[in-house]
Amino acid sequence: MNRVYPLQQVDRCFVATQLVAAQAMKYGLISTQISCHGLPIRPAFNLPSKPMQEIRQQLGMDSAASTVMLIGGGEGMGKLEETAEALAQMSGPSSACIVV
Repeated sequence: MNRVYPLQQVDRCFVATQLVAAQAMKYGLISTQISCHGLPIRPAFNLPSKPMQEIRQQLGMDSAASTVMLIGGGEGMGKLEETAEALAQMSGPSSACIVV
């Protein structure tokens, strides 16, 4: 059984965005109970990236090609294969489509 605590007993509620902080306040928390710290990320994701030309060379890509990257997450993005095929038909020979 889940136990419900009165909002006054909440010492600190950590949230990722100001939108969520506002929602917490709508439910009765006060600003001194809320700490907005952003989304936690792995420190490596915050490092400066390599120059684009170096990355293209490492991946064996044409350095002058226009490039589109399609990313389908855990919930997918719908018709990924059909989207990639449509992009390939619209693009010229000096373009690349990366599907992740």
